[in-house]
Amino acid sequence: MIRLIIFSAILLFAISCNKQEDRVLLRVRNVSTEDFKNVRLYQQSMGDVDAGKETVYKEFEMAYRIAYVQLELKGVTVSLIPIDFVGETPLENGKYTFEIGVNPLAQSVYDQITLQLVED
Repeated sequence: MIRLIIFSAILLFAISCNKQEDRVLLRVRNVSTEDFKNVRLYQQSMGDVDAGKETVYKEFEMAYRIAYVQLELKGVTVSLIPIDFVGETPLENGKYTFEIGVNPLAQSVYDQITLQLVED
């Protein structure tokens, strides 16, 4: 009986691990020294992300190495908006982190943030 319970627990754990790998899970990491408010990744709210912190993973139906990002930085709404996704390949199922930083050489609200994708 105990072997059956242990086997069932291992099987359930394996199934739950596989389910996470069957989808695209994204999170945001703030790699700057500034706090970000109202972060949006694609069309999904990721909440506030303090300097040096990261969000929890959220499921996305489809994502690319480049992304639409919008956030408030020092009270100003800034965005990173891809023109299109032509030539881009959708991300494979798995866990990814978009690292968002602040561009110290920014000339406008359109280049104030940087974005880098990391596969977890």
